[in-house]
Amino acid sequence: MQYIQFVFCRFLLKLLGILLVAPSVWASDDLVRPFAIKNLNPFIGIYGISAMQAPTVPAPNQSSISVILDAASHFTDARNQSEFIRIDGETYRLAVRLGHGLSDQWEIGTELPLLSHRGGVLDGFINDWHDAFGLPTLGRDSVANNQLQFVYTRDNRSQVNIQSSTTGLGDILLFAGKTIKPTKRVDLTVRGQLKLPTGDADRLMGSGSTDFSLSATITRKWGTWLGSARLGGSYLGTGDVLPQLQRNWVGFGTAFLGWRPFHALAFKLQLDTQTSIYKDSDIDQLTDPAFQLTIGGSIKLDRSTFLDLSVTEDEINPDVSSDVSFQLRLRTTH
Repeated sequence: MQYIQFVFCRFLLKLLGILLVAPSVWASDDLVRPFAIKNLNPFIGIYGISAMQAPTVPAPNQSSISVILDAASHFTDARNQSEFIRIDGETYRLAVRLGHGLSDQWEIGTELPLLSHRGGVLDGFINDWHDAFGLPTLGRDSVANNQLQFVYTRDNRSQVNIQSSTTGLGDILLFAGKTIKPTKRVDLTVRGQLKLPTGDADRLMGSGSTDFSLSATITRKWGTWLGSARLGGSYLGTGDVLPQLQRNWVGFGTAFLGWRPFHALAFKLQLDTQTSIYKDSDIDQLTDPAFQLTIGGSIKLDRSTFLDLSVTEDEINPDVSSDVSFQLRLRTTH
């Protein structure tokens, strides 16, 4: 996995070079915007690793509003002499994100999330999909459908045990950003995010820690295409979920490519990665880096309103991310 991350970082650097030198003939359009993808693995999504956002901040006195609905299905388990983990269930996340543009290309805002962990309804569909295309089930067919088990034990002691549906407020986010134009053809946006411990860590609604992340995104448009690359890092305060195993520093990155073949329709491809949050464990589900591949598109509903639809898969490392995630995002500016 470390080698894969090394290759991904080299790819990001090459993409940065392409973004800096490619010819530009296309004006900015909010239709082709990266997906705001979070890793909804319940042991990972509770921490303050920021999702990819817009390539630039809103114009002065302009406000942006997004309503984001995620549905993720999880299944993975592992056992060794001292540890056992099973992540089996579904996570739903509904978030409202509000941003406001200030002078000198600054933005401030907040994101208010609601989380729900449930047994869900997707297991049968996913099993049939795997059977139809001959895909590996990774043990899904050995357990009952639509059950909830977010469980981790160590040295015969229960560390996490969620087996009943639970819903509540997640960790609230505060953010700020600034767009810089190093050249006429390039947008560089620096963003900071503060995550507050408003979610209940005992129910995996939050981590119980205050986290801070900082990232830089470079974006380039050419023809009907748009590309973005992002690198960043997060400081994670010591939380209440497996604190003895938690790392305090995590790196992350994103590569995005969008194509607008029609005025009101765009297709997109995105890869997100992050280093591991946990250490001192022989369970890959906790200590491996995460990779998520997202495909989807956007529809322009009117001059300032857009609908994003996407599917995220865990093909590169299925132990660390959700099996599959679906996202619907409605966003507008005014």
